Amino acid sequence: MKQEKIRNVAIVAHVDHGKTTLVDGLLRNSGATEKVVERVMDNIDQEKERGITIRSKCVAIEWQGIRINLIDTPGHADFGGEVERVMGLADGVLLLVDAAEGPMPQTRFVLKKALEAGCQPLVVINKIDRPDSRLDEVLDEVFDLLAELDATDEQLDFVPIYASAKAGYAVASPEETSDNFHIILDAIVNKIPAPDVKYLEGDFIFQVVNLRHDKFVGRIALGRVLAGQIDAGSMLTRIEPDGKKIRKKMVKLSHYEGLQSVDLPVAQAGDIVEIAGFENLNLGDSLCSNDDTEPMPAISIDEPTLSINIRVNNSPFSGQDGKPLTSREMRTRLDKELLDNVALRVEETDRADTFHLCGRGLLHLSVLVETMRREGSEFLVGPPQILMKDKQEPWEFLSVEAPQECIGKVIEMIGNRKGEIGKMDNRGDYTTVEAVIPSRGILGIRTKILNVTRGEATFSHNFLEYRDWAGDIPTRVTGSLISMDTGQVAAYSLDNLNDRGTFFVQPQDKVYTGMVIGESNKDLDVEVNPCKAKQMSNMRSSGADRALKFSPKRDLSLEDMMEFLAADEWVEVTPHFLRIRKNLLDAGERKRAKRM
Repeated sequence: MKQEKIRNVAIVAHVDHGKTTLVDGLLRNSGATEKVVERVMDNIDQEKERGITIRSKCVAIEWQGIRINLIDTPGHADFGGEVERVMGLADGVLLLVDAAEGPMPQTRFVLKKALEAGCQPLVVINKIDRPDSRLDEVLDEVFDLLAELDATDEQLDFVPIYASAKAGYAVASPEETSDNFHIILDAIVNKIPAPDVKYLEGDFIFQVVNLRHDKFVGRIALGRVLAGQIDAGSMLTRIEPDGKKIRKKMVKLSHYEGLQSVDLPVAQAGDIVEIAGFENLNLGDSLCSNDDTEPMPAISIDEPTLSINIRVNNSPFSGQDGKPLTSREMRTRLDKELLDNVALRVEETDRADTFHLCGRGLLHLSVLVETMRREGSEFLVGPPQILMKDKQEPWEFLSVEAPQECIGKVIEMIGNRKGEIGKMDNRGDYTTVEAVIPSRGILGIRTKILNVTRGEATFSHNFLEYRDWAGDIPTRVTGSLISMDTGQVAAYSLDNLNDRGTFFVQPQDKVYTGMVIGESNKDLDVEVNPCKAKQMSNMRSSGADRALKFSPKRDLSLEDMMEFLAADEWVEVTPHFLRIRKNLLDAGERKRAKRM
């Protein structure tokens, strides 16, 4: 049966293609709220700063008597755990594509998941007012992408909509004019199929698709009502995929109206709702009003591909900037994260103060590290390592857009890391290169590509599949500059050490013995003293008036530092500082460890 009063639509777009701006406009046009805060869907600080969606969210609007549930999906493959689940909520997908850039790799990943879930695409080409827009070419690229992803004939039969989310309008053809997004809302109602349900009245069936934690009511399950209806406060049976059953009373039933989660008296088939009352809910669990209901099939989630170790901070500056977590506090914090971040895996190690985190990629793990840092915590983070599966390693789809004069160096760099070039496409002064490459080869390559292209390259990648081991890959071929003293960095020392490599510190920065302060020009670690100041005397030297000259420090983000790490190095993470250090701070201990 069809629930004709509801439409469930997931929104898919690459980073900076205008997804959040479009949702703002749809909310205003539908009357869900008169005043919408700019980029309202990005309600996590890191989402606004990075320009990405990290956690899937849902908003609901009314249009022509139809309830439309809009599901915001993460655009990055590292948050594929969110994507895979929320696609089970949707019957259609609003595919938003930049009029100049066209479909991008992250679009490919999320769209593939949507098509596999049977969603009907609604294509919106955004930013048509850009002077470099390529409307016909982009439309062809969208069609080719859908065909490449094995879309059905019905999914390929789409009518594009053209829009400028920033200017606040959408039209059926570029020649038309408008001042609203009504055509998109009409298309959702008319083109996106109503949700299929087993029956509209009778026994209630609901499957847990996503989870979040509330300090008042505990775990809250998000999912779609697959059949029947239920009153708030009713008794429900939790059925795990293996058939185990627990019967309890629900304590909360709600759905979204605009941006707000609102208590709901009755949940009906086809709607997306939230239910609380079962503390140990897991993904894939079924909630039913009838004990005899068969459990729904388990929800599959792609396995983690990358891991890091995090450890209690034992650096000399520990406690000077934040609160060093004890091993027990770290375990408690990670357990709390597992309540929401279901794509994360936490494992014990042979050290009580160290934990092994497995995630979908470097961004997935670094977002957690940054979140804990902003909470005021201090800890150490180790180098990322790939996770093997049946003696195979993860490979990724890589796309690099770079100036034509630099593309040869980019291709050489990809080839050196066992990458296999696919297709190349010239667009004006830029060339886009697509390749498949082992995940090991991705680590650290972004910084090197930005260096050879003078910062003009755009870089994106997503998980493809597991393949046979590609062999040894030369990643980092340089050593580290290691401080042999504790104190403040002196300009005089940096001037004298300028030819040793690139520095991550500047004058007046505090350093300690064993701290990595730069990248060496050689392939070996070099110990230097950045704290040595010029000796004062009453004699005028020949170089007294010489101006000090040294290169500005190289600023590294958290991800840059994690990619830079050698096997025996850690990132010291504090609320206001990021430092790289050796595992063994004492030079003598490091030498003895190498001989063993």
